[in-house]
Amino acid sequence: MLRVEKTGHSGTLDPKVTGNLIVCIERATRLVKAQQSAGKEYVGICRLHSKVEGGKPRVAKALEMLTGALFQRPPLISAVKRQLRVRTIYQAKLVEYDEDRHLAIFWISCEAGTYVRTLCVHLGLLLGVGGHMQELRRVRSGVMAEPDNMVTMHDVLDAMWLYDNFKDEAYLRRVIMPLEV
Repeated sequence: MLRVEKTGHSGTLDPKVTGNLIVCIERATRLVKAQQSAGKEYVGICRLHSKVEGGKPRVAKALEMLTGALFQRPPLISAVKRQLRVRTIYQAKLVEYDEDRHLAIFWISCEAGTYVRTLCVHLGLLLGVGGHMQELRRVRSGVMAEPDNMVTMHDVLDAMWLYDNFKDEAYLRRVIMPLEV
């Protein structure tokens, strides 16, 4: 797409997970290791399998209990070895809870490599009703958050097309941030 020699990214996103993924090119690939280990933030939706006695306050309290160092095992379908590992959840907040549909919208700040899907299962277990992740969006990766000039791959493709066909590099300069930023 960009016809570059080297690329790197700040950590994969599971299928059906959307959001922030930092892609580095050429010299900027030197920063990839630092970005991969940096903290991440997510907004997600957890579907609880039945009504929670105590409602929203109980869900919020259970979510807050899932902060700190937690044992996690990678899911069955995973690119890494399925051994037990410790991951840290720095903060977890309930944003909204729909009691009729049993949906909990939450925000978490966590260590890289945290399995949020597993966190949703643990939330359901803590509440005694079961649960699974419905949706997930990464809103921050390292120092970059969604409002920080994030672009789509389509934006990059369009910028390259404008440059190739009209030698207009203005859009390309807007979608590719220099290393110094």
